[in-house]
Amino acid sequence: MAAGYDRIAAVLASDPPLMFVRRFARLNAKNILYYQAELGDLEADLEEMISIDRDIAFHEGGNEKYYPFSIGHLKGSLGTSENVSVQWKQFLEIRKLLKEYNEALIQQSQLMRLRSPDEAELAGFRDWLGSLEGGPIRKHHWDDKNDLVAIYARQDGADHFTRWIYRKALPWFHHCWGHRLKVISETIYTYIKYPSKTLTQLQENRDPELGLYLYRDGPIKSFTNALSICISGLLPASSILVLFFVKSVTLRLVIIFIYNITFAMVLGIMVKAKRSEMFAASTAFAAVQVALITTSNGSSC
Repeated sequence: MAAGYDRIAAVLASDPPLMFVRRFARLNAKNILYYQAELGDLEADLEEMISIDRDIAFHEGGNEKYYPFSIGHLKGSLGTSENVSVQWKQFLEIRKLLKEYNEALIQQSQLMRLRSPDEAELAGFRDWLGSLEGGPIRKHHWDDKNDLVAIYARQDGADHFTRWIYRKALPWFHHCWGHRLKVISETIYTYIKYPSKTLTQLQENRDPELGLYLYRDGPIKSFTNALSICISGLLPASSILVLFFVKSVTLRLVIIFIYNITFAMVLGIMVKAKRSEMFAASTAFAAVQVALITTSNGSSC
């Protein structure tokens, strides 16, 4: 596949979380400010027209005296004049611009909710982008991280442990063993850029069209979920076993303290929970251990 926008589009299509694009924050902000300025001028003109019509109604009467109460008179469908009032024409112009302004505000609000790209994925994408040759590709579009958005965030809603797997463990695994494995290329993948010095040695293990090493998201997330489940079961069970065999009350209290700190840290890293939920779980875990000590002491007596 020839280098250029076609190749970049193929990469983004093969892995949607890599679709990093500019939000053009400065231009969007300027656009809204211009809308605001235009509407402000039109509003001032409308207020002046209303004031003039009020003076005319006070001194001369006519249809102008009905303008504050009758849309029909404003539009010229009622009264002695069949002409649309200047005031109404001005408001129609404002209405059209106001609709565009409101749409721009809503779009900007939605745009601001989009997440910024993950730093590791963005760095890998930039490395790959830098290897492209030929064609007037404006690579500087991806230079300013603060102006980029991820259309689909791969790690959106993920816990800290899963994020660590993607950012640290997966690149390490790839450099050590992953590049020797055959890459499957029919679903959504994580992009990993391998050092250029080994690309010529490992052509058979990468996508020949895109020049990428690709990993499926499914097995990675399944692994993190399975590991979280195992730890969530082993940690409380191991504390019960340790407390059962330790007879010293002082040592038991130290063990409870250590296990509780460890439990809270693991909970914060491997589970996406609220602080109140973490506090409640840690308190319950400590209560179970204290109950075990009390029961075992009573039995020994």
